[in-house]
Amino acid sequence: MKSIVIASLAAGALCALPALSAHAQGFTVPKNTCAKPEEYPGHLASQSRVKAWQKQMDDYGTCIKKYTADQRSIADAAVKAGNDAVEEYNQVANKAKEAIEKSKN
Repeated sequence: MKSIVIASLAAGALCALPALSAHAQGFTVPKNTCAKPEEYPGHLASQSRVKAWQKQMDDYGTCIKKYTADQRSIADAAVKAGNDAVEEYNQVANKAKEAIEKSKN
């Protein structure tokens, strides 16, 4: 009886994997919308042109850092949700295992 229940729990977990995989595949991560700087103007460019380019580079870097921080936050939340689901599953499986053991006595 115990092996049937554990096998059922394991089969249920395996059946859920394709659904999770399909869901993850349907999720698209938005590309960054940061404005890329123009090409470096070169050493013959005026000081104001070089300064303008440097500002573009700084703004681009700030935008990319914000984008990556936002994406990291989303990823961290997804990992936490997955870990919480595994913990919940483990608790339910352990409770079922305890019930099986008690029913034997």
